[in-house]
This record gives sequence, structure tokens and C-alpha cells, in this order.
Amino acid sequence: MKKILIKTAAFLVGIIICTGIISAKEINAVPKDDQLPVNRTVNLNGSEYTVKTIDYNYSNNTFISLRDMAAVLKDSPKAFSLAITADDIEITRGGAYEAAEGDLTGFSDEVLAGTYHGETIKRPSMKIDGNDVKYYCIVTSLAENGTDCYMNLVDFSMVFDLAFEKESDTGYSLDSGKSYIISMNDIEEAGYFNAFRGVVVGDATTGEIYYSFRGDNSTAIASTTKLMTYLIVRDSIESGAYSMSDKVEATREVRDVSVSADGTFEMPVGSSATVKEMLECMLLPSSNEATLALALHDAGSHEAFVEKMNAKAMALGLKGTHFVNCNGLPLYTKDKVPAKLQNVMTPEDMFILASHIVTTYPDYEEITGKKSAVISSYGEEVKNINPLLYNMPAVNGMKTGSTNLAGYCLVSSMPVSAGGMEHVIVAAEFGAESYEEQARSSELLLRYGKQQFLNRYGDSESSGETVDIPTNSGALIDRVLQFMKNK
Repeated sequence: MKKILIKTAAFLVGIIICTGIISAKEINAVPKDDQLPVNRTVNLNGSEYTVKTIDYNYSNNTFISLRDMAAVLKDSPKAFSLAITADDIEITRGGAYEAAEGDLTGFSDEVLAGTYHGETIKRPSMKIDGNDVKYYCIVTSLAENGTDCYMNLVDFSMVFDLAFEKESDTGYSLDSGKSYIISMNDIEEAGYFNAFRGVVVGDATTGEIYYSFRGDNSTAIASTTKLMTYLIVRDSIESGAYSMSDKVEATREVRDVSVSADGTFEMPVGSSATVKEMLECMLLPSSNEATLALALHDAGSHEAFVEKMNAKAMALGLKGTHFVNCNGLPLYTKDKVPAKLQNVMTPEDMFILASHIVTTYPDYEEITGKKSAVISSYGEEVKNINPLLYNMPAVNGMKTGSTNLAGYCLVSSMPVSAGGMEHVIVAAEFGAESYEEQARSSELLLRYGKQQFLNRYGDSESSGETVDIPTNSGALIDRVLQFMKNK
């Protein structure tokens, strides 16, 4: 069977090359502006509207006016109400919107002629259907007709489940009856994931990987390291070594981390909290001091705990993984010229690790799914810094991470169900260049994972997507090899 697959792959690659499907793309420099206002058109079900957009820092990094889109969609099945007060944005899907002066009129010639430096991207206080969400937007009165909020076009498409089709540099078509469907072929062909160290998404319940890009690339993983620390602690609890209610004491080492720039809150020497509280500190706000405290409690020394981490990685078959510490912070060696070391892992190794946690300790989400927790032992309330808990209500974990070398990383999990079955989709992305892209790419991966799950186990019409057929040799070979690996 494997020989047949390899021969088939080689034959298809030959066809692709011979028919000229593979072609080198020109690499063009993109002019950098600050905030460039652009009038664009949206053709909705045959009716054309002028909408205001802002290209933030780079051409085609497009943010679209929520007021204009509320006016465009007000009589469609995707209608939504909108209230904007300073930095407070409230959206209700299905609500009625009354168009205001300045909606659908476009920017004036004077505004179009300028480049603006004062408008900044930020997370405004935003609610969708009454729930807090965390999207980066531009809030401005640039159009001189009151305050407006501009949302990234991809984020807007996912929030409202709308598929924009680009017809020109300044024109889109939109079908209010068509859902937003993720095609990894299109995204990969466009080069979206080239900016990442690697990504992967799959079914944690079955172990099947649905999509992998640079999945075998061993790279720095920052605080997503803490998922391995969590696994070691849970294994120790399972073995009877200690319990969730046992007290974990803060040593001088722990205290020193807690008052450093990498600390969350001070843990004085001799103070203590339960194992569960320390896990909450570790997994919600990514407390480095709590992570170290757990490691010392578990193994007696940090070095001994790291040995357990690497042994566990080997037992799980994580061949592209190596740990130097328990929390993911950079570690400097004691050499004359200190080397700066970091934990490394491949995206596919992380998928295996996360899937093992999902299937072995399914109650992980009782911690990682919390938006906040009160650490009574320290009188502190900690917040979960995973943005997908807000933007995708079904998400129940798992862990964020960032260092200068690792970029912005996120491992996510989301339960899905179909045909009477409940599975968990896991996505991991390493090396996003910003918080915005960290959340956006992970949401794209999870949505794609759900589509593929529904294709396999549910009503294929509900997913809206057939199987992606690779359109270049590299993608085709990767797909065949991934299929063989899964089998």
C-alpha cells in the first residue's frame, strides 16, 4: 500500500510539473505606510456599496468599518446591531442597525490624500452577543462623522461567518448565504504560514493530523513548555506521590523569580499554596515562579525535574524535543561567553504531547478553560491570557507562550461533536510575529480542524468543504507522507 501511495505521489508531482502548475511567484516589496485610508466596494447579493477601510502599516493589511458593514448587512441574514462609545464596542448578531450619517459614504478626498500616524491598533473593550472578546481593532473618528471601529477583515469574516471574495484591489463580493470556509491550500499558496516556525492541527482523540506546515521543525516554544510540566505533575499525582491539596512552599529560588521581570506576583520565602493553586497560576497567567515551585516540590531539584521532562518526551516518542528548564524562560549557561538556551519542540511533537494530556487527563480543561481563578493562599486573582477563550467560546485550553526567539506561540484545544461522537481538536502554532496573529492563526487552524472533523464524522454539507487537493508538489508530498504517518 505504501509503495502504491509513493508511486501515485510521484506520478501526480510529475503531472503538476509538466502541466506548469508549479510556478515561481514574484516577490514584490510592499510599500509601508502608517494608517492608509482606502475606499473599497462590497457587492452584496448583486448590490454594490462603498465602505471605508484602513490598511494598517502595510497595503492589504485591511481593517474594515463596522458601521459600514452593519449598514451593508442590515437587511440580510447576517445583520447585527452596533453601539460604539469611545473605546466600548457592543455587537449583537441578529440585531437591528439604524444607519447613521456618514455610513456608506466613503472617506473624503482630503482624508484619502493623507497618511495618518496617530491611529493605533489596540484591544478595545468589546462585547459580542454580551460576551467579552479580545480582538485588535482601530477605533477612530477619522471619517469626521463620529467614532467608528475598524476590524481586521479576516477576524470580521470569522466572527460573522462570511466569505469575502476579492475581485480587485478595492473590491469584494459577498454572499450573505455563504459561510466562511477555510482552505489550507489557499492559505498555504498565499504564503500565510511562511511567517511561522510551524503549525499543526488534528484530532487529539484519534491522533490524526489534519494539517501540518513545518511540522517537523524543532523550534523554541517559550511557555507552552508548561504543558509538559503539567503532565509530569499530573503523573506524580496519579502515582500517589502527592495530591492536588498538598502545600507547595516557595523557596528562595522561587521568590527570586517572582520579584523579577518574569514574575507574576511575589511569593515570599516560606509562603505556600496548594498544588492546584500553583497549577492555576502556571496555566492561566503563565506564572514562572509557580512552575518552578511545582518542579522543586515534585523532584527536589530543578535539574532532576528537567531530567523527568526529557525522559517523558522520549517515552512519548518526541524526537524533536529537548528541555533545559521547566517554564520556558531563556536559560543562560555559566560559560565565559554565556549561551542563551531555550526549550525546543516540533509542532507535531506538541500535538502528540497535547493529545496525550487530552486523552489521559481530560479534566485538564477544569483549569485551562477558566478565564480567571482566585488564589486564596496569596489573596490574588489571576487571569487567563489565552485570547481564544473569549473569541471562540468552545475553546477550553491550552497554553500561550512568547519569547523574542520563540515569537508568539499558542496551543489550543476545542471539543467538537457529530454523529453521537465527541472528539477534541488540538492546534499548535509556533513563531507568530504578534499577539494579533497568534490568536488569528490559531482560530483559523481550529476552524479548519472542525471542518475536517465534520467531513469525516458528520454531515459534510454542514462543514461546507470538500477535501483540499494540493496544487503544488511540496504540499502534495507532505500530504502523502502525513497520510502514511497517520496510518
